[in-house]
Amino acid sequence: MPFSSSSSSSNPSGSNKGIKVLKRDGQLILILPKGVSSVDIKEISDGVFALVFNAYRTYKQADREDRGASRWYEGEGKYGKREPAGSTEKSSQQRVQKGEKGKQAEQEKALRPQKELLKKLYKIPFNDRELGSLKGVLSTDEVGLLKALLKEGDIFIYKKDGKKYIAVKKSVYQKLREEEQSSKGPASFPNYAIMQPEDARKLAERAPTLYAAIRHFDGKVYLAKKNLFLEWRKLVEKVLKEEGPLHVEDLAARTGIESNAVLVVLRLMNEAGDVVEVKDHVFALASD
Repeated sequence: MPFSSSSSSSNPSGSNKGIKVLKRDGQLILILPKGVSSVDIKEISDGVFALVFNAYRTYKQADREDRGASRWYEGEGKYGKREPAGSTEKSSQQRVQKGEKGKQAEQEKALRPQKELLKKLYKIPFNDRELGSLKGVLSTDEVGLLKALLKEGDIFIYKKDGKKYIAVKKSVYQKLREEEQSSKGPASFPNYAIMQPEDARKLAERAPTLYAAIRHFDGKVYLAKKNLFLEWRKLVEKVLKEEGPLHVEDLAARTGIESNAVLVVLRLMNEAGDVVEVKDHVFALASD
């Protein structure tokens, strides 16, 4: 006679509906409902046994459950995206850093025209930077930028022989020079240079006898190829002997040597005691 299973029997679907036991030919036959794949018999106490139903998953159930597990693994839960522990603060920092980088990029973009103009002025010999003659070299936009650079102090007016010249601020000029030298790559051997000690050391390792060099109290190394230094020193000595103390820019104009090269020569001569720096970037022969 068929009857329903007792409460001691468990159903994986949460209900015992459809579970039947038939007695046939002296044997008990268990009728399983849909969703049950197998039954295990477990002894829960001495002489007492329990039936454990093992449910199977349909393809759609398995696919749905697997996709749910995958979403949770990737950080998505029932109520939306689940942030890993400690990730909120990290995400906030990343957003701040991204914002700062964006602002920096915008600032660099805005300053790019001014930097390009500084590079252009740097490549123009000092004697050709007379204010009147520059108007024919610079565009209308560049003339406007020139006024902005004057206001910011990156360049200044240098008066000589009744004429006005555009001079580049010392720190700006050296930075432009260093950028130019670094763009040449490590394989090049510059005629002269003003560089950081580490870069000078690497250069000396590749050409240990090529340069005359000193490390100045400003922390930078001033160096020039020995043969060029000897040639330039004679020209500098000749001009200083004829005209007395002069600014580096004036010496560059009179010798035809680039002003940074003149400064390197003067630093080397100063180290040897041949010249003295009477004031910032103004030199005289030590014998004067």
